[in-house]
Amino acid sequence: MMNSTLKVLSELVEGRGNIYSFLSGSYLSPPSKETIDLILDNGFLKGMTEIFDKSAVHDLVAFTRDFNGDYYELRQEYHNLFVVPAGQYVTPYEAVYRDSRIIAGSVVKGLLMGESTIDVKRLYKRAGAEITRDYKDLPDHIGMELLFMHFLCEREKEAWKAEDESIVLDYLKREQEFIHKHLIQWVPDLCDRICEKTKNRYFKGIAKITDAFIRTEDETLNSIFD
Repeated sequence: MMNSTLKVLSELVEGRGNIYSFLSGSYLSPPSKETIDLILDNGFLKGMTEIFDKSAVHDLVAFTRDFNGDYYELRQEYHNLFVVPAGQYVTPYEAVYRDSRIIAGSVVKGLLMGESTIDVKRLYKRAGAEITRDYKDLPDHIGMELLFMHFLCEREKEAWKAEDESIVLDYLKREQEFIHKHLIQWVPDLCDRICEKTKNRYFKGIAKITDAFIRTEDETLNSIFD
């Protein structure tokens, strides 16, 4: 049972890592022409429909059909959603969704740099993942957490190539732990908020794929260690 499951995962690790990398970039910066060209490619959407339910890919399909080349609108919507704390803003930090602190005798939620932020930093360090000096944002940003999963998949891939099953299992356990303790605890809520706040089919599509992917990953990795 374990060996058959692991064999499947050995074949999926590169694809999983690529999805984490793509989604990470989608949250860390506005969509570039290269990113949009990738999505407009029929092969990309075909691959997505083979992985995800049609409902998860529907908005990106609609985006490719209707996109008129307005990159300014996409950049503006990105800033409205993830950068400028105004009406459309959906804060992309885990601590805001999960943590609370006692301030002047009252429980206050929605603050930055909470316990979950500290634990994320701990898990990054434990895995040997270093945040580059040019990254100026917080470690529990959705894009950085997804990039960490890409990092773990890359290390897992190296272990597969070395045929070291104990190291493979170690990285799979790290992936399972990070999703279970962090991503699955708040990313579905973030994705729901994105879909509520924007009418843009690109960002709705990214949110729905993110939600579907994290839920699938959580279920798959849990099945190995339960």
